[in-house]
Amino acid sequence: MGTYLVESPNSLLGMFRRRRWLVDAALLATLEYTKDSKLLKERAFPAIQEVTRFYSDWIIEDPRDGTLISAPSTSPENRFFNDEGKAVATCLGSAMDQQIIYEVFDNYLKACAILEVNNDFVEKVKQQKINYARDL
Repeated sequence: MGTYLVESPNSLLGMFRRRRWLVDAALLATLEYTKDSKLLKERAFPAIQEVTRFYSDWIIEDPRDGTLISAPSTSPENRFFNDEGKAVATCLGSAMDQQIIYEVFDNYLKACAILEVNNDFVEKVKQQKINYARDL
């Protein structure tokens, strides 16, 4: 089974959904330094939670091994050859996506621990993080 979904050699940035993660990562780094729980609760947490909700909804079960992966996905700096030898850019679970989503989940759960948030969505993210493919 090939890992590509679309035979598109030029869709390197067409699905770049990762920009917001950079803002949230910077927010959390600032919060870790300042320990400003009010800023976390009122400004950062709502944004971090929405990014986490997006990624939680976006990931799917990988039909190859049952782990969770991003799909569809692209690697903005990379193309590869499918089983027929065609250059393609769209795939299942690019390493960049996998690493970013894992960090988003980790940051969200850290923020939840600080704010003592515990609900069904927190439990869902904990379970997704356990089942998430990290070895890509």
